[in-house]
Amino acid sequence: MSLVVLWTDALVFLLLVFILAGVFSLRKNRQVKEQWQSVFKSRVGSAAAVILMLYVVIGLLDSIHFHPLKTDMQGNESRSPQILSVLDWLLLDLKNSTEKSYSAPFSRTLYVKESVEVNGVPRRLYPALEQRVTHLAAGESRINDILGKSLTGLMTGLISGVSLVLLLSMLRRKPLSMMFAASGHIQWRTISLTILLLGMLSGIIIYLSFYYHVLGTDKVGQDVLYLSLKSIRTGLVIGTLTTLIMLPFAIMLGIMAGYYRSWVDDIIQYLYTTLNSIPGILLIAASVLILQVLMDNNPE
Repeated sequence: MSLVVLWTDALVFLLLVFILAGVFSLRKNRQVKEQWQSVFKSRVGSAAAVILMLYVVIGLLDSIHFHPLKTDMQGNESRSPQILSVLDWLLLDLKNSTEKSYSAPFSRTLYVKESVEVNGVPRRLYPALEQRVTHLAAGESRINDILGKSLTGLMTGLISGVSLVLLLSMLRRKPLSMMFAASGHIQWRTISLTILLLGMLSGIIIYLSFYYHVLGTDKVGQDVLYLSLKSIRTGLVIGTLTTLIMLPFAIMLGIMAGYYRSWVDDIIQYLYTTLNSIPGILLIAASVLILQVLMDNNPE
């Protein structure tokens, strides 16, 4: 395995370094510290911070790329030209579970009928999925199977969540019971409950994904859950890239409008209102198209 550093990976980790450096340099700033304490004093803010942290972790896992090793017929290992991320490696089974076309969430058949011969007679039927729901017999209840596997995933996720809360309490050097106490400047109870809830939901979804297409498949048969997780990195890259590009221009134009006023302010306001009148979906689509053309050249 050999690491590959894409320029978008460097952008993500460079931004992370800047954030950590900013946190380290401003941690003794009383005003900034009070502002962040006000966020974690709020239950909504504490829960949102945990969810955002999960979002960032998934994006970082998808920003570590490498060439996997492949083995030939003689048993010799060599570097594969394919580039995978750590997230791809963790979701490799989900990535490779490609069907023919569309399928609904938790479905056992495709969405479109095909001509199939049954006992020599052509019939129009919904073909069964090839990668998922193969463990069920013809008459076996799918609902009961989903409920049973959801319960198993729920218990697994609960154990994982409790382990994470326990690790957090050890880092705080506090007993586990204090993590669910209502007192303190930080809403540790809200943070702990959010971790448990995310752990249980993740456990259910992950366990079910081994047996079902939880969100179905798209036009070319790719698992929608896998594509949704992969889109997190795209959102991070586009969000950070557009912010970093536009921030210097916004500061410069704002200073010019406030300093010169008069016709300079009118021109800047005209440019701003014109850009603001363009539908956001068009700007997003254009950003995605440009990003896909410029980034990575991923051979897969």
